[in-house]
Order: sequence, then C-alpha cells, then structure tokens
Amino acid sequence: MTNSTKNEISEEEFSKVLKKNPLKLLKEGGKFGVNGILKMITIVLLFSVVNIFIFTYFTIKGYETNGFLKAVLTVIVGFAFTIIAGYKTYRYIIINAFSSVYQHISPFFTKISEVVIHKSEDLLTGKSNLKNSKNSKAIDISKLLNIHYEKVPKFLKFGMTFIINRIPFVELLSDLKGEFDENNQQVNSDKLNAKMNTFVEEKIFNKNTTQWVYWLLPLNVIIQFVIFNFLWK
Repeated sequence: MTNSTKNEISEEEFSKVLKKNPLKLLKEGGKFGVNGILKMITIVLLFSVVNIFIFTYFTIKGYETNGFLKAVLTVIVGFAFTIIAGYKTYRYIIINAFSSVYQHISPFFTKISEVVIHKSEDLLTGKSNLKNSKNSKAIDISKLLNIHYEKVPKFLKFGMTFIINRIPFVELLSDLKGEFDENNQQVNSDKLNAKMNTFVEEKIFNKNTTQWVYWLLPLNVIIQFVIFNFLWK
C-alpha cells in the first residue's frame, strides 16, 4: 500500500497556515458574522413583534371560553416560534460566516479526507456495508477533529464541527467504494476531498438562506389564529 504524504499537513503546520494571516480570516468571517447578527436581530424582532401584536389583539378582543388557557398557549406558541426562528438564523450565521473562510482552511479538509480514507481502508476494500450502524460509528469525524486538531482556534473549530456534522461521509465513502484504488491512498483521499467539497458547496453553502421566514411566519400566525378561534370552543 502506497502512503503518499504530498498533501498531508500536521496540526502544527495547519496552525501555521491559520496564523499566517489571522486578521484576514477574522475579517472575512467577521464581516459575514456581523451581517448575520443584524439579520438575526431583525428576524427575532419580527417574530417577537408579530406574536406580541397577536397576543395584544386577542387580549383586547377577549378570550371567550377557556380564556386563561388560550392566553397561556398563545404565549407558549409565540415564544416557541421565536426560538425556532432564532435558532434557524443562528445556523444561517454560522454557515454563512464559515463559507467566507472555507477556501483559507482547505488544508484541514484535505487532511480530514486523508484520515478518513486511512480509517476506512478496511471497509472500502472489504465487502461490508459502509452504511450499517457499526461501520458508521467507526467513522467518527468529530473525534478525528478533536484528536488531530486540538489546538485549532475555537471559533474555527466550532464552525468546522458544525459543517462536518452535516457531511454524509458514510454515503460519500459508499459512492467512492467502486472507484477505490488499493495501491494509491492519496488518489482515494483526493477523490473523497473532491466529493466532500462538492457536497459542502452545493448542499450546505448554496442552500443556506433565510427563505424559510416566508413560510414559518405565516404558519406562526395561522396556528395562533386557530388557537384563538377554534380551540376549546
């Protein structure tokens, strides 16, 4: 088995890559982070104001039957939708900020591909199903992150973990199984890295929007309306 180290990068080398221009990384990520925080404040305020208005309107109009229960449920539903909106916006911020520095930390993902290929070598050359639960647990990328990049700055580590947890490595490896070259581990890691980059760009970064506001807010209003007009009549 050939073990090429052409693209291999150690934790120390990776840290040097990050430290070469940390201000650029922070500036790029920070710019999107600030914009994201402003968007989060706007969306959370939007849901808060709408639900406060609904509660005020219902209170003025008067809850006829089971008024107290309806009032409490209205508050709970409003609070729940506001929390959901805040969490979804928070995810949007993390992905958006991380996408801006993604190109600067490509060595990390190259290394992850190499480590995953090394850890999965027996699975890829064998007849076992990569997608079964036992094999899925054997490919624990979060553990690899903690083991190999313990000293990586926390803000980057958090973003990396967030993105990595959304990459279906088992599925990508399953697709790669038919193309696996037993004599060249580097080629295999390059193929996995290419598949991973394509997935991250197309399925995570390109689909990271706040369009969900256009269905979540109306759903919020409809459920509040149903509570007031039809529940416990």
